[in-house]
Amino acid sequence: MIISSSQADYPSLARAQRISELLRTAALSPGDAARELEIDELTVRGYCTGQPVPRHVTLAIERLVHLRTIKVYHIAKAEDAVAVLHNGFRDGVDSGVRVSNRLLIHLSHMNPNDMACFQMKVSKEWLLRYECSDKGHGYREFLVPAFELNVFPRRRLPDKEWLSMPWGP
Repeated sequence: MIISSSQADYPSLARAQRISELLRTAALSPGDAARELEIDELTVRGYCTGQPVPRHVTLAIERLVHLRTIKVYHIAKAEDAVAVLHNGFRDGVDSGVRVSNRLLIHLSHMNPNDMACFQMKVSKEWLLRYECSDKGHGYREFLVPAFELNVFPRRRLPDKEWLSMPWGP
């Protein structure tokens, strides 16, 4: 069996994937998003399946996601960066992946030339379950199961970007 798709189907599929990804990042179901945006749930479900999305609705969903997400960072060995990008994170010694709301280069005990820094935008509500209890450090740390963290898109920060951050070396 051969499945083909016309070029006309691609934009609607891409829109549907974009809306679904935004909702997943914010840990929102289509019903939750509909209630937050005060629109019909069937309409939101339609957007997730490829129906045209008005620009103002896309902007509202993006704003909603922005309010419900947080950027977190993870430092890995540079030699592992390609594997992380392609296959995702793997649980570490502590049975999870350590992430924080600040890029903790000074605590990594790695040579900056041998490290790769990753950034993920995740749901605040989801992340709070994994917060480590150490308070008062000026940053927040989380120990997250790799299989759950891998649901969120990850981006390797270019060296130039993370080196210019105020908490860089």
